[in-house]
Amino acid sequence: MKGEIDKGQVTMSELKGKLTVNMVEAILFDSGKAEVKPEGLVVLGKVIEILKTVNDRA
Repeated sequence: MKGEIDKGQVTMSELKGKLTVNMVEAILFDSGKAEVKPEGLVVLGKVIEILKTVNDRA
């Protein structure tokens, strides 16, 4: 995910013990479209894999 964060495609923040993951709209969708772009699916897959490793998901 470091590459996506460095490119500004993904941001992560923590507030009061809660992790927030934000993805730039442009990585997910083409303008005026509702379908997730293939490169957006790749980034979402990476986020999913990372979240699967988190033990404390209260």
